[in-house]
Amino acid sequence: MNAVAAPAPWLLLGLNALLLSSLYVAGHPKLLARTQRRVMTLDVVHEDPTALRQDLERRLRGRVRHVDVTEVDYVRDLMVVDVRFQEPKPTEVPGRPAGRQPLASMWGGR
Repeated sequence: MNAVAAPAPWLLLGLNALLLSSLYVAGHPKLLARTQRRVMTLDVVHEDPTALRQDLERRLRGRVRHVDVTEVDYVRDLMVVDVRFQEPKPTEVPGRPAGRQPLASMWGGR
């Protein structure tokens, strides 16, 4: 990209700044901080996608964004799903006071 704007150095600097700022914004931890991915083996086979989504939201205690069913076994009555979900905010977690956070998050861990 730097060779494209060689005759105009101001354009070179502008394109570099644009590239770096877009990478910073796209990779910022606040952008998708609460989005998680899990591969789960369920002990039940859901044939209805709505029932599957509701079951996953209940188990994960979060909002399901995307579900991929990777395996269904009717003999053993199980299914494997790849699910992406959004964790609730710390104030939304039932059973935990709003002002309290887990120790791991206070020390910078997950």
